[in-house]
Amino acid sequence: MERKGIIAAGNMLVDHVHQIRQWPERGWLVEIVHSERATGGAPLNVLLTLAKMHAGLPLQAVGLIGEDNDGDYITAMLDQY
Repeated sequence: MERKGIIAAGNMLVDHVHQIRQWPERGWLVEIVHSERATGGAPLNVLLTLAKMHAGLPLQAVGLIGEDNDGDYITAMLDQY
């Protein structure tokens, strides 16, 4: 039996990246000047990269995602492909 395709399983995450102007001293607050989020976790990033490359192989994600904003973000990213 010939198998074709790629299954990626594991942690599928969302990275929240916050930009600040300077590192605060201990106990001090700092202003966040920019925030963004991006997909994280090797399985998710591998599948999204292969999809963007039009690899021509069936791709399947196996894992759990939360029922929250981050889970919705991951689902939306996967649904693009």
